[in-house]
Formats: sequence, C-alpha cells, structure tokens
Amino acid sequence: MLYYPKVMKKKLRLAVLYTWQPFTLGLIGILIVCFMLWFQLNSLVPGLSVDESRTQAQIASNTLTIRGIMSEPFYLPYNTLIYALQKTDAASITALRSASALIGVIGVVALYVILKYWYATRMAILGTVLFSTSSWFLHTARLGVSDISYILILVLIAAALWFQKSSRRKAYLATLVVLGAGLVYIPGMIWLLGAYFIWQFPKILKEIKKIQKQYLAIGFVLAGLFFMPLVSSFVRNPSSTLKQLLGLPDTVPAPGALLSNSRGLFTDVFVNGPADPSMWLPGTPILSIFSIVMFVIGVIWLLRSLRLERARAQLSAIAIASILIILGGPAPLAILIPFIYIICVAGLTYMLNEWFVVFPRNPIARTAGASLITVAVVMTSFYGVTRYYIAWPNSPDTKNSFQQQAVQSGTIDP
Repeated sequence: MLYYPKVMKKKLRLAVLYTWQPFTLGLIGILIVCFMLWFQLNSLVPGLSVDESRTQAQIASNTLTIRGIMSEPFYLPYNTLIYALQKTDAASITALRSASALIGVIGVVALYVILKYWYATRMAILGTVLFSTSSWFLHTARLGVSDISYILILVLIAAALWFQKSSRRKAYLATLVVLGAGLVYIPGMIWLLGAYFIWQFPKILKEIKKIQKQYLAIGFVLAGLFFMPLVSSFVRNPSSTLKQLLGLPDTVPAPGALLSNSRGLFTDVFVNGPADPSMWLPGTPILSIFSIVMFVIGVIWLLRSLRLERARAQLSAIAIASILIILGGPAPLAILIPFIYIICVAGLTYMLNEWFVVFPRNPIARTAGASLITVAVVMTSFYGVTRYYIAWPNSPDTKNSFQQQAVQSGTIDP
C-alpha cells in the first residue's frame, strides 16, 4: 500500500532535480524581457503616437463596445485586450501599451519553443536574445498599436510543434483551432494559416479521424459561432471584408507601384528603415549588419536544404509575407520580421556547425567558435537596445512627433 506513494515521491524528486535549473533560467529570461518591455513604458517618449491617441480616446470615452468590435472584427485578439482595459477604467499610457507588451512576452516565449524544436537549445537561447533585444521588437511591443498582433503566428507554430510530441491529441486539435480562428481576424494572416494547413494536412486529417463524431459536431458549432462576426461583416460589406481578410489593397497596384513597394521593403529592412519617426529611428535599417549577414547565410543554407520540412516552411512564410507587403495591403512589416529572425538563427546554426566540422575534436577551438558567436549576439543586442532606449527617444524627429501629438491630445494620464 505504501509502495505507490514512495514511487510517486521519487519521481517527483527526480522531476524537480532535472527541471529546476531550466525552469529557473527560463523564468529569469522572461523577467528580463518583462523588464525591457515595461521599463519607462509611459515616459520614454513625451506622449502618444497618432494611432495610440485614437485608441486612447476610445478607451477614455468608453466608446469601444462589443458590438463595435464585432461589427469591425479585424484585429480581434488585440481589440479584445483593449476592451478589457476599457472595462477596468485603465486609460493610461502604461495600460494602453501594456496590451502590446503582454503579447510581446507571449511571442518571445513562443519563439524560444520554435527555435528549440528546430535547432539546438544553445541556438534557441541566442536566437531569442537576438530577437527580444532587437530595436524592431522593442518598438512594436512597447507601442500601443495593433501591429504586435502578427507575432501571434509564432504562438500557433509553437503550439503545433509542442503538441506533436504530446499524447493529448484532442487538446492539440482544440488549441490549433482556437489559435487559428483568432488569427483569421488579423488581415493577411489567412495566407499563412492556409499554407500551414496544407503543410500539416495529412497529420491534421489523421487526428480528425480519431475524434468521435459528437465532439466533431460540437467543434463545428463552436467554430461557426466564432466566425459569426466575420460572416456578419462580409454580409454587410463583402468587398472590404474580403480585402481585409486576404490582406489585399483596395485597388490593384500598378507595376510601378509594385516595383516601388519592393524597393521600399528592401530599403526598410536592409538600408535605412521606415520613415515614420514615431515608430522607428529614421536612417537606420531594421536589421543590424550581423543580422543581415546571418539572414543571408540562413537563406542560402535553407535553399540548399529544401528536403527539410522546416526549410520549406520558413522560406514559404518569408515569400508569403513579402508578397503581402509588396502588394501594399494592410499587412505591415510585422508579418515578416519574426520569420526573418528565425532564418537568422538558421544562419547562426550553419556557421557554428561549419566551425565544428573544421574542429571536430579540438575543445579549445570549439569553445572559441561558440564564444565568438555568443559575443557577436551580445554586441548586436547591445546595439539594438541602445538604439531604441537612447538614440530613438533623443532624436529631434521623434520628440517632435510625440510632442505634437501630446499637444493635440491634451493632458494624458501616464
């Protein structure tokens, strides 16, 4: 009678022994990310951006309603958070930006899960550090705008990869359905969801066949209810809803416009960044020199490794996101940048693997190679953090942009 409790206690002790270190390190990492995202969240810049002022006014005036969200359902996950803020009477700058920061933390954790599944733990840590300290992530996750919603695609991918090793198949499918249904309401995301569905169709179909019919019926009913706002919006305004859903522009872009958008996308990422001083430090590219090099190496390596499922998935995501941006629809750069950083990690992995091939048994050389990669990531992270926290808020263009908006908005509760 006492044997079973003793066995359970032994298993519990072993579980604690083998998991307390990674759990503690992971918790410390999350706390560091939280510190970066909430540090001077309301005071780094003097006021709100244009989009933030619009949202803040809705919260302060209590005009954001469930009926309004359902009648214009796009960006539903983000707008639901904003509605919750309104219900708690949280109309401050900190509360408004905290919605984006919370999604940002979730996205960072999801990215780590993805990188750990596709690459080694060391690469997952370095890649997560590179991404979470990048100027782009800090700008997007610390600004109260809906662009951060696009990072939620990482949550879907992470959940899918996580549940592939799980025996809880019903939970696996239910999670994917809920996450996928929520992402449909983000403009242009349906293309990535469709690509993922095609990629995983055999596995999904196999799991669906194992589910009892009554559970399938319940699932279809719940899915129908969840998509009712989208159906209602389509009935009232089919053209606009379809374009938003597909992430397409209002008019067909001319060849010259496509060429201009392509050039703009390239320069934003690799040359001088977006021109909006409220969202970026003009004149600096989104990617650092180190990240650009790793991205190029990663793309070359993935093209040479197309037999790998993850290589095809990453390159397809980059292609789909780039096309949506070039078409000039509602999809912002946020739909593309997370996948760029994932490919940067592919470049890091390739470089380190090649170093280990050259020095397969020399521990000093292997340690030196890993240390050089780590130092490069740390230096790049330092550059990203200082560019955001020091260079951007002290730029005259940034100060003018936020000060003008603060004057137009009147006194704003921090």
